[in-house]
Amino acid sequence: AWNSILEICSKFKICDVSKEEVMNLDIVAGMSAETLFASGDFDQWKIDSFVLAKRENAIYVSDDAFYRMLANLLRIPNCNLVGLLHVVEFGNQKRAIEVAEQVEKSNYTVK
Repeated sequence: AWNSILEICSKFKICDVSKEEVMNLDIVAGMSAETLFASGDFDQWKIDSFVLAKRENAIYVSDDAFYRMLANLLRIPNCNLVGLLHVVEFGNQKRAIEVAEQVEKSNYTVK
């Protein structure tokens, strides 16, 4: 299983996010993402993921309603794990929900 995961990950595009991109990412007029994230306990990768999703015209995937709300404010298309599984893997919403529930119960680790 790990070999499959590593094989998939080795094909991912590697992207850098500049400080300027982070500073220029406005959540709403007058409030940058950097200002918002600096006010709380947020990791840099969370800001970077918004920058990348916006720049690469990608879908932001998160099960956290707060981050999806921010993605909406940034006009970044987004979905949660169930939506991703439904579209990409299963084509069956019931099965996608079952898998998402299993992942959630395992604290987002795959056994």
